[in-house]
Amino acid sequence: MAEFQPDSYTGENRFLDLSNLGKNHWYRYLLSFVFIIFLWQIIGGIPYALVYFLEKTDQLYLSYLTQSFSFICFLLATGLAVRFIHKRPVISLVTSQSRINWKKIWLPGVLWLFLSVWVTLGDALFHPDSYRLAFDFRQWMPFALTALLLTPIQTTAEEWLFRGFILQGLGRITRNQIILILLSGILFALPHFLNPEMQIDFLLLALFYFSFGAFLTWMTLRYQTLELALGVHAANNLFAVIVANYEGSALPSPAIFMANGLDPVYSLLSFLAAAIIFILLIQRWITPPVTAE
Repeated sequence: MAEFQPDSYTGENRFLDLSNLGKNHWYRYLLSFVFIIFLWQIIGGIPYALVYFLEKTDQLYLSYLTQSFSFICFLLATGLAVRFIHKRPVISLVTSQSRINWKKIWLPGVLWLFLSVWVTLGDALFHPDSYRLAFDFRQWMPFALTALLLTPIQTTAEEWLFRGFILQGLGRITRNQIILILLSGILFALPHFLNPEMQIDFLLLALFYFSFGAFLTWMTLRYQTLELALGVHAANNLFAVIVANYEGSALPSPAIFMANGLDPVYSLLSFLAAAIIFILLIQRWITPPVTAE
């Protein structure tokens, strides 16, 4: 096989074809998953387990730091697995180019933040009694600064695995984009089934997580890069932990505004509306790549 040239590659499925850079025997995928889960859940879970047994889980900042440590291990494990087990560059999880295009990360992220503001305002109008101002500058400021650093690590770890490593691996089995989007959405939703909010309405919130994962996968395949999904996912979680969160969230935080609970119907419908608006707007600023004939 000829050597892969990232900056000149114009294949129809350039993002999926990035897996061709490395070694892809089935046992390498099995070894990679075992390695990732071990570092993520076992090694990464040690600090949180210690905090739990010391009965310190009610301290938001400490709880957030210990959860974030597991995602640092998660990110590191995925990168190491790709680099040393599959023998390919870590950047191939993100783009077919030799450099990250930061505009394709921050621009979608800013747009999603803007839409998140309007979604939250709409929720506050529908549920005026559910929101309260919870702003405490002395508690919020150190948490916000930490979240700006650690939350993108968490979301990047998830993107590297689900829409980088796994999606590219599935692309070796099928190139049908509908199947890939459906499978990726399901796989992304599965780990979130353990989140505490699933007790509110399992079906609707399962559809929400599936839809979010499918949306990010569609975006990745449409633009042949993971960069847009990285920006949107980070912006989504940052808005939740810093600006507007709800009681019982899987990501507890001292946000500026706090809701008494979560409306699963509004969450799903407002997400779908925001995703449609996002798709219509982002194509004005970022042009999808032209595929080769």
